[in-house]
Amino acid sequence: MLTLLGGLVLAYGLLVAFFWIRQESLLFLPGMPSRDHMADPGAIGLDFEVARIRTADGETLDAWFVPASPALPARGTVLFFHGNAGNISHRLDSIRVFHSMGLSVLIPDYRGYGRSTGKPSEAGLYEDARAAWRWLTDERGTPPERIVVFGRSMGGASHLVSGHHPAHHALEEVLADYTGRERALLFSTGYMANLGLACALAGRGDTVLEDRLNHASLLDAGLLSGARFGRFPHADVGALSRRLERVPGRKLVLTDGVFSMDGDVAPLPAMSVACARHAALLAVDDAHGLGVL
Repeated sequence: MLTLLGGLVLAYGLLVAFFWIRQESLLFLPGMPSRDHMADPGAIGLDFEVARIRTADGETLDAWFVPASPALPARGTVLFFHGNAGNISHRLDSIRVFHSMGLSVLIPDYRGYGRSTGKPSEAGLYEDARAAWRWLTDERGTPPERIVVFGRSMGGASHLVSGHHPAHHALEEVLADYTGRERALLFSTGYMANLGLACALAGRGDTVLEDRLNHASLLDAGLLSGARFGRFPHADVGALSRRLERVPGRKLVLTDGVFSMDGDVAPLPAMSVACARHAALLAVDDAHGLGVL
């Protein structure tokens, strides 16, 4: 028994040592799928310029600057840091979305990615980010308060970890304008957004009703709110109305806008009418529909 336990401890130690030694090669994947550019913003009809950004330690970053459309009100500039695989040419869909919102975009490749020089490293990643920021503020004269820092995967950190900064506030304002709302509030994750929403709008003595096929984060949020909890058959507005008729007090209805597993769309107009008739709040998780439908 002791021999088996010792062997397991040794195997675990060797595994930890392997990942520790190889962590950079496992984290930085510039060759997946390729270091070659697949296309450029011109291929999707966007004007752009190629920027060569020098870092403080002598590397040269390859970057694209896509100016905002002159047909839209200028809203600022997105400094876009991509994830740990591929290069800037694999982010054209995201660039197009930001451009459609009236935003300029600067997206650099990290050292060792795409056409940038050098070898990827954690310290180098930080220096690359500082160099891209300086290029915008010093060379282009972009006011810092007009820059929205956007990161994906390795290119960003949780809002919970990094804190709330002016860039987050600027993004909230852009999202509020994009969705036609007075304000927007950023959460670290979609799960936390649903939990915060349900707990703010319902509690002990209230009732939460949810579509049976809602995402797990919505179901958890309803259960953790402390309110009476119930589910109605999928997309069945008649069943929802009957449930609303029977429950007293404050009522909150939660639903996905687009259901993640099947891709069908909630009957929101009819649900809105039913909720208004029975003085119930209606909250929609539109994570799978925003920007798509």
